[in-house]
Amino acid sequence: MPQLDARAEQRMQVAMAALTTGASAAQIAREYRVSEASVAKWKKQFVEGGARSLGALNPAPSRVAELEAEIRTLRKSLREAKTLLSVWKHAVDDQLGRLSDLDAVRRDAKISVVSFCSLVGVPRRTYYRYLDKAKIDSATQARKGPWPAPVVDRLTSAVQIHLQEHPDDGHRKVHTALRAQGYQVSPSSVLRAMRRLDPGSAGSPVWPPVHAAARHRRLRMESSR
Repeated sequence: MPQLDARAEQRMQVAMAALTTGASAAQIAREYRVSEASVAKWKKQFVEGGARSLGALNPAPSRVAELEAEIRTLRKSLREAKTLLSVWKHAVDDQLGRLSDLDAVRRDAKISVVSFCSLVGVPRRTYYRYLDKAKIDSATQARKGPWPAPVVDRLTSAVQIHLQEHPDDGHRKVHTALRAQGYQVSPSSVLRAMRRLDPGSAGSPVWPPVHAAARHRRLRMESSR
């Protein structure tokens, strides 16, 4: 049976140790009395080209097949480990719920949907359903805008100043005041500006919230003076 020469056998041993033991390059270099650069080089050559790339020109066919199978297994395990690392990173960043991010991880790792769902523990039907929903939502959002609103952009600061002085005014009173200042705007634009300042407002802002009865008492007191 053909045998490996001593140097090729050492390279294979170093490469296999680097791939399977989990030891650092420095530890393997000390153990085999080679440089760290050689460890990295032989490991890369072995992963990319198999035993023949290390000078093993005539190894036994069965051993070659065994080593190539080990390489395929190691590559698959490495790809899955990188994928899980990316998924865990998204979880740490509080982005795990975004299926589009997970699908990007899957595509980068070049893993099929079946393997990816099995790897991360997500049912395939759930993965496809939410991914399709995300695509539909994205397309709908693209059609809906948001559209530019230059008039509202110009009004917002003026509306905010008015509401700081008159927090109880609704959008019609604000519109009247702004028209008196020379603004050529519609009541609907004023209302949109007020809603931008306070998204929960329906037209009557809440800076600060004042009960209607308290407001009436204050007006009566002011009128009686």
